[in-house]
Amino acid sequence: VMIFGYWDIRGLAHAVRLLLEYTDSHYE
Repeated sequence: VMIFGYWDIRGLAHAVRLLLEYTDSHYE
């Protein structure tokens, strides 16, 4: 369970990072 939660957090963080990069390039 802990491992799955760990990967879920990593996946979520990765998605957020991609979203931030997308918005940065969009506003830029």
